[in-house]
Amino acid sequence: MNTVSFASAVADFYTLPRSHKEPVSEWSQLKRGDHICWNRSLGYEHHAIVVSVDASKRRLRVIEYGGNFDNNPGGGLATSLLWSSSGTKGVVLEREEEIEDFVESHLFRIVYDDPEDCYEPEEVIERARSRIGEEEYNLICKNCEHFATWCKTGKSFSRQVKAASVVASTVPLPWPLGLFKGIAYTAHCCQNSNRIKRQT
Repeated sequence: MNTVSFASAVADFYTLPRSHKEPVSEWSQLKRGDHICWNRSLGYEHHAIVVSVDASKRRLRVIEYGGNFDNNPGGGLATSLLWSSSGTKGVVLEREEEIEDFVESHLFRIVYDDPEDCYEPEEVIERARSRIGEEEYNLICKNCEHFATWCKTGKSFSRQVKAASVVASTVPLPWPLGLFKGIAYTAHCCQNSNRIKRQT
């Protein structure tokens, strides 16, 4: 049986482009081509790419792997765990969001430590627009964070999924938690294959 050692999982995690989250408190922080995320109430992050910023109207235009499950997080999460491709409600779309208060919106910029890891802003947007209409959302291998990191760096990965897989893939768990160990291992395999190829 294939196994993932804790050491190899951690080492793989740290070969990904390094980044950190910066809280957004004013409109001047946001630029075209930025990778952003919102902290959601259920404890997960929703990621997107910035297309345009209109501070006068307090509107932000983004491209994201979104869909109906964003308006119904519980149902969408269950659906994406069970369905792995076009059966989900996830779709890449471009939309506008009005932001009245940055504190209440829990919005962050993903700042990459090495600019060389990132495409230029216009290319980031071009890459995002090239996938509009795609309906292959998968919580483990192709979620909103995978989409945003692919647009920004050419590497499809999710730190949320990866962090969970580092622990869950190496810790013995009883049923039903053992199911999530299998999911975590699948996530590791998906991300390990995606990490080594820079898609064009």
